[in-house]
Amino acid sequence: MSNNQIPPQLPPEAPQQVPPQMPQQNIQYQPQYQQQYQPRPQYQPNPYPPKKKIPTGVKVIFVLGALLIFVVLMSAIFSDGNSNDTTGGVTSLNDATKKWKNKAFDDSLHISNGYFSASAMSDFETFIKRYHELELMAVQHAPNEVQDSTIIKSGNRNANDAMAMLTDSITVYRNQYTKVIEKKLWPDNIKVKTQNGGKTLWLIGGLFANNRNIMEFQKASEPMFKALGYKRICYKWADISSAEYTYYDLDK
Repeated sequence: MSNNQIPPQLPPEAPQQVPPQMPQQNIQYQPQYQQQYQPRPQYQPNPYPPKKKIPTGVKVIFVLGALLIFVVLMSAIFSDGNSNDTTGGVTSLNDATKKWKNKAFDDSLHISNGYFSASAMSDFETFIKRYHELELMAVQHAPNEVQDSTIIKSGNRNANDAMAMLTDSITVYRNQYTKVIEKKLWPDNIKVKTQNGGKTLWLIGGLFANNRNIMEFQKASEPMFKALGYKRICYKWADISSAEYTYYDLDK
């Protein structure tokens, strides 16, 4: 028997496993906010030259001048509002012309639209007011300060028309006055009558039993009585034939 023995064989070694290597990455740090580099701008000369400073003396003169202008303007405004269209007692030419122009226009309008008609004076107060306006219009003429010939002619025409109304329609105005004064005195128990074509006016009532009342009433009303052409005014305390009465004869 042979002694040659085959040595036992070891099992083959398992191949060594090399762990896989991760590929190397070239990671660079980048900041979250990157500020881009901007080159510094080159110096450029200022196209606008610096303003020259105003000397202090000039500033003072300018302020004083402005204050002086302000004071003059305010004085002119307040003096105009309180002067009543006069300067040193002399009416301004432009103001006088404007005022007379407006008056001439208003007077022409009143004459044409029946403002001065007797029928339009339906109560005592209205009659007195408008009749006096008509009397003033008849005698007023443009002042010397007004040089506009058109305005002067218009004012003169209105004055002539007013005078014609007072002259031609005096009977109509007198009759209307009798009506309005009767309405005015009725609450005081005074009766009004006329005689001699309306030229004699009778005022009858207990108020005239007192002579003082007669004198005061006559004194207050006589200018209107004369203007309307009344010739006699009679006052009587009762409407009976035997009652005494007082009368005034009026001379124009």
